[in-house]
Amino acid sequence: MVFQSIESLKRDSLANVILQSTKIFATENFSNLISKKNDFDYKIIKTKKSLVYKEIIANQTYCYNETPAIDWVITSEKVKVDEFNCQKAYGYFGGRKWYAFFDVDNPLQVTPYKFYGLPGLVTMVYDEANIFNWKLIGISKNENFRLTEKNYMETQGFPTVKVDKIKFQKILRNFVNNPYGNISEVFPYEDKNSAFMRNLLESEKKEKDLYKNKNYLEKVLLEK
Repeated sequence: MVFQSIESLKRDSLANVILQSTKIFATENFSNLISKKNDFDYKIIKTKKSLVYKEIIANQTYCYNETPAIDWVITSEKVKVDEFNCQKAYGYFGGRKWYAFFDVDNPLQVTPYKFYGLPGLVTMVYDEANIFNWKLIGISKNENFRLTEKNYMETQGFPTVKVDKIKFQKILRNFVNNPYGNISEVFPYEDKNSAFMRNLLESEKKEKDLYKNKNYLEKVLLEK
């Protein structure tokens, strides 16, 4: 089972079609397609108890294995979530407190992100501050997009680097703090007052501001 955002699904699916039909990577349509980013730009391949998490950082796909262990507390509160008869639970994960509702009549183990461990179909999950909120709106088969385990980088044949979660955390933190690397080392002979360097530094500032203001679902990923 694969979990990813609908925008990432569209991108990866269309990228696969473009690459298979044209066999040319540097097409304008493909370049425009992969330049689109979203706040949930990752892919999770799930099994019953564990998962593989993939994310592209600086044009490189990294992945790590994880077995999430959320100590859910199942309450006696029962509510109706649309047509589903649900029970409420709460637990802590990634530096946040989460509330979840699962269908007591449906044992299907389908859940967003990494929220394993509840005895039923998860119909809604949200954090205490209500920054992140998933709600099941339906189950259907979509013939327009093909769900694959590969992202658009892997589809082109670029290798994926396998790391552990601690290493991934370090890579992500370094990228967020310094997305363009050490520019002065990359261009040691370039005049820092040149138009090229000014444009590069301005682009880096925009990238830093983007990540600085981004809410990560797992806050602990950016903690030292």
